[in-house]
Amino acid sequence: MSQFFALDEIKPHSPLITEFLQEWAIAHCRSRTFFQEETIPTRPGLLYFVTKGFVRIESRLRHFQPSLSLDGQPVILAFIGADQPIDIYRSPMISFQAIAQVDQTEVFWLYWEDLDQWPTLKNNVLQALRHQQQHQRLEQTLLCQRKTIDRLWLYLEMLGRTHGNPSPEGMMIPFPLTSKQLSEVLGATQVTVNRLLKQLMQADKIQLTQADRFQVRLSH
Repeated sequence: MSQFFALDEIKPHSPLITEFLQEWAIAHCRSRTFFQEETIPTRPGLLYFVTKGFVRIESRLRHFQPSLSLDGQPVILAFIGADQPIDIYRSPMISFQAIAQVDQTEVFWLYWEDLDQWPTLKNNVLQALRHQQQHQRLEQTLLCQRKTIDRLWLYLEMLGRTHGNPSPEGMMIPFPLTSKQLSEVLGATQVTVNRLLKQLMQADKIQLTQADRFQVRLSH
């Protein structure tokens, strides 16, 4: 196993969303289904739950000066899968956007005050959000590696361990990833990312399906 990973540390544990909670959200008209790449309306102060599919969280500077060589491009912060919460907080400098990463992504929302009627759920949500913060620190560590190919491989390995489905050759990341998205994560050009992906495929570390899904051969 890679020195960076301990599987128990990056996998979420107990489920959050019960059938009762889903039915409650539907009954209160707070559930909606989104197409791939459709923007999910969000606002600070509400709590969102993914019941199906994956949500991509992006951030963007609200104001930037060209003289500082900032291009204002979005930054991919995380991929949030089913049975996980999303908390969008308010920032004067950064705006956040949630986007459906796959087709038929289902999301419902609650007011934070709604959780007061379900103390156990509230505690589990807070634990899940702390887990996400720990995961983000791990991701930051991976993306600080000096070589771009190391950052790329460790990032794909992390996604495989966190979200992947077992396959004969490793773990299949269950949502599409484009070279553009990977370039945004790594801070590299698409040309560089495509070249490094070919190197990883030649080294038999990854395979790429026709649906832009990566199969990752995990290190031991």
